[in-house]
Amino acid sequence: MSPFGSPPQLRLALVFFTLEDMVIARELVRTMYSELLPWVVVDEAPFEAMLLGRGPRTADPEELAIVRLGASAERYARRAYGDAMPPIALRKPLQPAHLKMVLEMAAACLIPEHISRLSPQTRPRTTSYITRPLALR
Repeated sequence: MSPFGSPPQLRLALVFFTLEDMVIARELVRTMYSELLPWVVVDEAPFEAMLLGRGPRTADPEELAIVRLGASAERYARRAYGDAMPPIALRKPLQPAHLKMVLEMAAACLIPEHISRLSPQTRPRTTSYITRPLALR
């Protein structure tokens, strides 16, 4: 049983963002919300993942944002599924397609059965591409 509810809801914290960038990131996540991407932005713990406006070290480049799982979510994924998504860097300004892909990866790490049931990439093909028998030579 998934600890994220049914239907699942995953919480995302925004860290190290300016107020202006936080509004943009929050809106991006809000508009992407779907059954396949059940992410909601939260302002305090608990959360399953973080979107960092920069790296945690002062020497980290300012032009990169980072998506990483929270510590408890990473422990859950490793214990339940044997693996967890590593931190992933995204170029800034954030591109919706890039953020969507990384959030789907994070969701697939935490709720793989739910994502595989909904994702077009993992659904079984209902019709075959081959419409006639192959000729034997």
